[in-house]
Amino acid sequence: MIGAALGATAGLAGHTLELIGLYDLVAGLAGGFALVALAHLARERRAAVHFAAAALLGVSWLGAYLVTDAFTLRELLIRRAADAGVLLGDEAIVRGDDDPAALIDDTLLAETGRRGLRGAARLRLQRGLRVLQVAERARVVPMPAWLHALALAARAALVAILVARALAAAREEPSCARCGEKLERREAARFDGADADRAAALLANQDEASLLALAATRGVARGGYVLLADRCPSGHSAREGYELRRLRGRAFTPARAGRIAILAPELAESAGS
Repeated sequence: MIGAALGATAGLAGHTLELIGLYDLVAGLAGGFALVALAHLARERRAAVHFAAAALLGVSWLGAYLVTDAFTLRELLIRRAADAGVLLGDEAIVRGDDDPAALIDDTLLAETGRRGLRGAARLRLQRGLRVLQVAERARVVPMPAWLHALALAARAALVAILVARALAAAREEPSCARCGEKLERREAARFDGADADRAAALLANQDEASLLALAATRGVARGGYVLLADRCPSGHSAREGYELRRLRGRAFTPARAGRIAILAPELAESAGS
């Protein structure tokens, strides 16, 4: 449903403004946001389910995009035929029919071998890849229909990849081992490099008291490492969990941002405590 809505919107809007990759990016970001919210709501963290949901969204996005684009193209051709009154009148004498839709369907049949939406979709494939369109002015890159189809599949794959990455990032977020809810996270301290090594060693030894003392005495306001504290929002944590992360630098550095050390929260004895 989400992918179909995003694809239909892209197919419709593309006849007014089209920039290749624009609607793919929007669909990936919006679809990722929506599925992450649904995953949190359903407390679903299985990677296989997330992968299937991302693939389904990408396929439904492409299907809705193609159908809406073909429908809009056919309607545009019908309107142009209806506006060309003299030409349509001459054609009507030959055909014995003045219906512009029937004229367009016959034209599509002659050019593509199919009528209706299938004919319009084939016509779009045969014309080449639109890379830019503003109103009725379009820049098209000519290419074989099979190559155009591959390009469309690549666009759907991009949408699915963006959604899958969003879901993968959501899986990495800490959650309560008892209730599955996302842990409440706060910044406990920041460290420079040397103190970060010390904090990592304390986390590895599960020495919470020394870790908190280090955070209180050696923490800096703008260090390159951050100590995060996690707690279950439903009260299932008897002790906070801690995670030490390297922050992303503003300039090139050989070390990558990300998790360095972690100490999981300790659960309370009773589920209600």
